[in-house]
Amino acid sequence: MKIQEMLKAAMLLGLLFVVATPAGASVKQMSQTSSGKQYRSPFRYVVVSNELSSRRSNQQIRYVEILLDEEAFSPNNLRELFKLVSHRFKKPKRLDVQLYTSLKDVETPEEREAPKMSGISDVGSSEIHPQAFFIRDGKGNEWFSYNAEAGSTEMKTVILKGRGPQILRR
Repeated sequence: MKIQEMLKAAMLLGLLFVVATPAGASVKQMSQTSSGKQYRSPFRYVVVSNELSSRRSNQQIRYVEILLDEEAFSPNNLRELFKLVSHRFKKPKRLDVQLYTSLKDVETPEEREAPKMSGISDVGSSEIHPQAFFIRDGKGNEWFSYNAEAGSTEMKTVILKGRGPQILRR
């Protein structure tokens, strides 16, 4: 096996480990469930981006992007996934997660690093594929919003902890 092929295989195994590892589970817990079977997540997802930012004075924010198998996109799976992600990324207190169901919506590293013109947005496949976002606001509140139907701009919000966004409280 060539070195490049070995590196690709190692990276793939590491990625699969991250994909299938439930938040907070030990390796021993992952390898076997109470019935003796190996743990298998009920849905497939990949963390494609994980960045820390200190844009505001004194407050760090973690930005995470996730690619979820579109067939697994449902309110119940989103609820479970965002709980797992919140548990996996406990710090900092503020966490913003963008969830995509199509690789076409995820920026490549070159696109991410390229200068952006404000006010101009690329129209990706978000008009076709469902998306969601999750917020942990740093005050103990957690919620997510998602478009219930592909192509819909109407968002539904689910509160996981505490209170939802201020706009819902009015």
